[in-house]
Amino acid sequence: MSSRVVVSLLVLNILLVVGGTAVNFFWKKPIADFFAAAGETNGAVRPDPVDLSKFQFLNVEKIYVNLRGNQREHYMVIDLAVQVSAKIDKKELQQFAPVVRNSVVARLSGMRYEVVRSLSIAELQLLLEEALRQDIVERNLRVSFEHLLVNKLLAQ
Repeated sequence: MSSRVVVSLLVLNILLVVGGTAVNFFWKKPIADFFAAAGETNGAVRPDPVDLSKFQFLNVEKIYVNLRGNQREHYMVIDLAVQVSAKIDKKELQQFAPVVRNSVVARLSGMRYEVVRSLSIAELQLLLEEALRQDIVERNLRVSFEHLLVNKLLAQ
């Protein structure tokens, strides 16, 4: 090989590495940061980060739900995490798991498969949170929670 070809390949490789690094850097940076002046956030207020030590999570795994479909029955398996205050006693928190299971099964089992599958994860979380809050009020329970998080969702 001639020295021109070797130098050309070397320059091409360097340009590819530099270009790839630049694309990676800009891709990971939020787009708003490119257009904002120094110290400016385009009027968007970023909330302060939440201190997770103020919370604890109750994992409720493998909630099975039968859903009616157009042609046949389907089933869904959901793993949830309930975000509650760190002040709640662990024993009391474990006793809350059956309430969560019952609330989820009662709310989803009356729905059609196609409707449930059309929901986004955020919409499903809000639907289940609302059902759980309603069940807590109806049962006069003292437990309150912050959020209901969908960890895993399998629908067949």
